[in-house]
Amino acid sequence: MVGPLPKEYPPEGTVRDYFHRWWRRGLLDQIHAALRAMVRENEGHAPEPSAMSIDSQSVKAAVTSGTRGFNAGKKINGVKRHLLIDTLGLVWGVVVHSATLQDQTGAGRLLAKAKIEGSWPRMQVLWADGGYSSGKLVGLVFAPFRWSLVIIKRTDPSPGFHLLPKRWSSEPSAGCRITGG
Repeated sequence: MVGPLPKEYPPEGTVRDYFHRWWRRGLLDQIHAALRAMVRENEGHAPEPSAMSIDSQSVKAAVTSGTRGFNAGKKINGVKRHLLIDTLGLVWGVVVHSATLQDQTGAGRLLAKAKIEGSWPRMQVLWADGGYSSGKLVGLVFAPFRWSLVIIKRTDPSPGFHLLPKRWSSEPSAGCRITGG
């Protein structure tokens, strides 16, 4: 739970009403898009990416969460979030669902949402880890988008967190800490 709003803000109900009104009108998405473009241009990049990565993370969720489920591979009872991230670590798409669902299903939902919300003419390459390597994701990427899918395989068999090439940008957004090379 987040605490009460600072005194200089309107009452919580008023703020919530504006939030919901702006969200329904798509204003929050427009603000997010404008901010992403400004950040990318300030970093010397085009407003839209030519490459992104897709990744997921299972996280614990409260009993009251309607989308909670068990991820047997990670041994986590909670939700799974799939992110579409550019090379600067900026989020271009997100879906949250039960941790029970496989990465392929989550990726399908994320890419379907991305197809509805925007077309990015510069986009060419989507990086993904080995969990997305089945033919289903290839069809989802090539059919509507015409992007190249590059699967980045883990080469270090030792346990623990390992930074994979071309996926570094999604890890901070997914809540992981990167500590060196």
